[in-house]
Order: sequence, then C-alpha cells, then structure tokens
Amino acid sequence: MRRVPRVAWALRNEDRQLYYPDWMEGEWEVTARFAGASFPQGRKLLGRTVPGVLKGSMTVALPDVGAAMESDVRYRARFERDPLGGGRVVADRVFNAKELMDAFYGLAVTRRVEYEPRNPTRMTLVWATPRRETSVISEDLRKAELIINNRLSQDLAPGQFISGELFRQVTQAASQGFVFDYFVINKFTLVAAAGGAAGGAAAGGAGAAGPQDAAYFEAGGQAVAAYDYTYDYVRVA
Repeated sequence: MRRVPRVAWALRNEDRQLYYPDWMEGEWEVTARFAGASFPQGRKLLGRTVPGVLKGSMTVALPDVGAAMESDVRYRARFERDPLGGGRVVADRVFNAKELMDAFYGLAVTRRVEYEPRNPTRMTLVWATPRRETSVISEDLRKAELIINNRLSQDLAPGQFISGELFRQVTQAASQGFVFDYFVINKFTLVAAAGGAAGGAAAGGAGAAGPQDAAYFEAGGQAVAAYDYTYDYVRVA
C-alpha cells in the first residue's frame, strides 16, 4: 500500500533544491500517456480534497488526471544550469508549470507563475478556467500556493535517475479553498535515438486525504489515490 511521507521525513533533508543529472539539461518535447489509477483504500475515502479528483488539484504534477486517457498530451519541459551558480542542473519551474497546466487543460489557462530560486520550496500559480454565465463567457480565477516540503533523488545507474517531491498545495477560488497533499515520483531513463537524445520517464503520484476531509483520520496517512503515467522525452534544444 502506498504511503504518503509524513512531516518527520520532510524535516530530515536539508537540501532545499532538487538537482538533476547533466544529461537532462536542455529543452524537451514531452508526450504524456495515462497508464492507470488505483485506490489503495477503496473508493469510500475519495472526496473533493483528494488530489486528482478535481481539476487543478495537482497543478505541478497532473493538472487534469483524465486528460491523457483518450489521447496523448504534449508539452515542453526545460532543465537548465542553476541560475544561482554552482553549475548543477535544475528544473525551470516557471516554464514547466505553465507548459504543463496549459497542455493538460487544453488551452492557455496560466496567468502567472511566481518562483524565486533563492526560496526553492515555494511557488505560486494563478490560472483561469472558462465559465459560462447565461450567454456570457467569463473566467474563474484560481490561485495555488505550493510548498515543496521535501525532495529526494538518486542516480540508479548511468543514464537512470529517480526523483521525488512532496507537495502541499493550498488552492483558493472565489468562494472556496482546498488543501492538497501529494507525493510525485519520476524515474528517467536515457535511451539512444536517431538524431539526438531521448528519454523515457515513468511517473507516479500518490495523494492523501486533506486535513479538512472527513476521511482524513480514517486514511491514517496512507495514500487514498495513486496515478501512473508514462512519458516520452525528445530533446529539441
């Protein structure tokens, strides 16, 4: 059974930034495919505060879990040298968050992404979803405050890398707000490809019931939902 890491685990790692191997530097064309979903404790604990149930509840992982069930989702991802120096590779979080949100929603919904590399554990994302009121189409603005409580990474072998990040997302809308906790694991594999480097990734996201959910204590810190995706990465720059 998947278990969401607890706060004690989140306090052990003093490295506040997630670093990637050198071979991931550059810009990649990504194709995402839904591989499956499971509910380790059954569907009885599923509620609106479980990450993945609502659109936008996992903004930096799977903005819409069902988007890639019927057709592939394509977007760009970028990894660059740390702008603060040191020469190590980090994710371009602003670029990647916008690309991911717009691709999974199927339209340009992202309005603003705020991220300061000197404070890499926090990010703010503002997006808008269309809303029809009688004959008028307006926008429903939403804001997500993201706290990256911890991260882990390891080189498994030459050309193989695994990483994980533990997120708390506080989402605010016009009349409601939610707190979502989820853990995202990515495994990257560098493969040979004609014309350039390519990579494959398998991602898993595990979501826990939120503290405002009636099932929070019944879930006991264990994952309520788990989502699996596969990704093809092709370097474009």
